[in-house]
Amino acid sequence: MEQYVENNSNAPMYVGNTMIPPGEGKLVDVPMRATAPAAAEPRGPNLVERMATFLDRPVKDIVPDLPELTHEALQLAESQEAAGQNRKTLITALQAECITRADEKLQAQQQEQAAQALLDAREALLVARLALANLPESATHEERAAALAVVDEAQAKVDALAPADEA
Repeated sequence: MEQYVENNSNAPMYVGNTMIPPGEGKLVDVPMRATAPAAAEPRGPNLVERMATFLDRPVKDIVPDLPELTHEALQLAESQEAAGQNRKTLITALQAECITRADEKLQAQQQEQAAQALLDAREALLVARLALANLPESATHEERAAALAVVDEAQAKVDALAPADEA
């Protein structure tokens, strides 16, 4: 927004990137200051308050809802329970849920690694078969035997890594 600014001081004045000498005035672009956003109304209870309310229920009502909690909520619930009522069965259930989640994550990672290893083994088998097929007719018996051994080794690795239902 353009605005007339007058410099009534004895020193040069800068508005944006415009200099106004002492005793002069200029029409300059003055940036509008953004108004500060109004403080938002609280939206409800925070996680600590929700977990405190959650833990006020009987254990038999809490345990079925544990799989729906976030990891952060589980950790907070465990620490609040240990500091509050300290119900051993609930603490054990909270820890068991954390362990179950960690185990599921580990199982998924191991399955992903096994699938990648099988994919790599199949690729190595393909390369070995291609190398055997592309041997020149002038290849010696030893070269053919070596290439065939590489194919057999790659096939054995694929067989070892392939699930039983694929074999």
